[in-house]
Amino acid sequence: MTSFTGFRRREARAINSGNLRWADTGPTDADFIAARGLSGEPLGALLERLKWGNDHRAYARCVHLLGERFYDRKKRNVVKALCHTAIREWLDENCKKCGGRGLETDKFRNMTTCTKCNGTGLHQYADYERAHMANLAAGSWKKYERDYETVLECLRGAVSSHTVGAMKAFEEVAA
Repeated sequence: MTSFTGFRRREARAINSGNLRWADTGPTDADFIAARGLSGEPLGALLERLKWGNDHRAYARCVHLLGERFYDRKKRNVVKALCHTAIREWLDENCKKCGGRGLETDKFRNMTTCTKCNGTGLHQYADYERAHMANLAAGSWKKYERDYETVLECLRGAVSSHTVGAMKAFEEVAA
């Protein structure tokens, strides 16, 4: 069984690969591309392609599918700016201070846990940052906060479902 990080790394490489030849000697980039297609999660596959494959042509389709996912859950349309903001936040998730490492160097060149992210490596977006990204007045963010959390859940769920589905499909394809 391929590890999660190993699978993600190979999937990102396969997205950008120019060599999609099949081989009997072991898993190839073509196997990873086939597993992506068999994951059963088009939004998650597009989001991964956008983030790890640097394919910015997938952005508009991601926003559209994320809006549809929100509609399926809440039976009403979402403000598209929330979808844009959620995708931008997910794309730029690393802590600004430590660059996503979770560690920083003090003045004596000792490695310590990052004080900004507490070692997680993730940037914790504040409401005013999210309101700014969505082009909304900071005071009005509370009105949209619940919908935004739902959009983030839809996005994270799609990525997670894609990864699980692709890893299962990979095990079948590579076998």
